[in-house]
Amino acid sequence: MRSYQPVGLIAGAKNWVEENCVKEPDLVCPDCHCVISTRLKVLEVHYEDCFDGAGPSLKTWETKDGKKVREKIQCSPWSSGPMVFHYLEVTNSDGTVEEKFRWTDEEMDSYL
Repeated sequence: MRSYQPVGLIAGAKNWVEENCVKEPDLVCPDCHCVISTRLKVLEVHYEDCFDGAGPSLKTWETKDGKKVREKIQCSPWSSGPMVFHYLEVTNSDGTVEEKFRWTDEEMDSYL
């Protein structure tokens, strides 16, 4: 069976986003209005229209210090269907762009 296999970000990238990006209230107590839980504040979701409409959704977040962080597709090798690996692209306040948390060939090979 051929199917789309979203691999996404490497674990270190997920942790970095959790620690560095802005969060917003997710669940608030209706009585005391205390924040019970938070979630990452997503600025934008871009849907890649590939693989017959089953492409990935790529998120954009903002860091606590005002940088934009975007998920980007690093590559999509084929293994019983497309496997999509993501990395992060950080746009600094001066406009420079930095790629972070790219998968190594060895890390991707462990999924293939």
